[in-house]
Amino acid sequence: MKQLLITIALLLITSTAFALTTSSSIDGSGNEVITITLTPNEQAFLKDRLSADTTIEAWIKGALTGKLSKAKGLMKNKWNEVLTNDTEVTSIPTDETEWLTLVTTRPDYDKGTVTLTLDQQKKVKVKTFRKNIKEFTNTLPDGDPRYDADLKLGLMNAIMAYTIAGQPVPEGLANAKTWLMTVQGLFVSKKAAIKAVETQEALDAITITIADLESKYGREGTVLADPGISTADLM
Repeated sequence: MKQLLITIALLLITSTAFALTTSSSIDGSGNEVITITLTPNEQAFLKDRLSADTTIEAWIKGALTGKLSKAKGLMKNKWNEVLTNDTEVTSIPTDETEWLTLVTTRPDYDKGTVTLTLDQQKKVKVKTFRKNIKEFTNTLPDGDPRYDADLKLGLMNAIMAYTIAGQPVPEGLANAKTWLMTVQGLFVSKKAAIKAVETQEALDAITITIADLESKYGREGTVLADPGISTADLM
């Protein structure tokens, strides 16, 4: 397989406009060598956004590594699902080169796209909704924590302490518990609904997005608003 090698050429010339220059070539081993040329101005703008101990080359390598890792994960998840459900595939290679060869030589492979059967789409949708429920429950739209693992545990412990002491559970804590159980219960109900559909139209009609969850169950939710309990409320 080709390996991607990057050479950063920093030209010490004056430039008044951005004109990022790149070139690509294939070496004798089949590696793709990409050269990125940065003018002094382009270097200066990048360095202004980087920490003092981070070089431009290190930043580019890090960005590319992250992109490659994400692309690999998405491709693996998508095509392992296809291969697992293909009755003609008797085994899935563990060797990366053999796996890529198997996938990219399939007749249904077209630049990473694939037409999944209805049953395959159901499995993907259930898996995606599970991920969305977890992300929605744990994190607010601005990236701050909503109900992370520590807060959930603290909430349950606080409710148990009130119950054992024979005291009424504060309304806020009770509401938070109800909210969590309701949102987590959505996965069970929608999973059943997804598995039950028999047409593409019916499957497409089931909404599983984080935006929909936020609209119905967020802080301004129209179905059951998030009570917004924090660690301070447990004291």
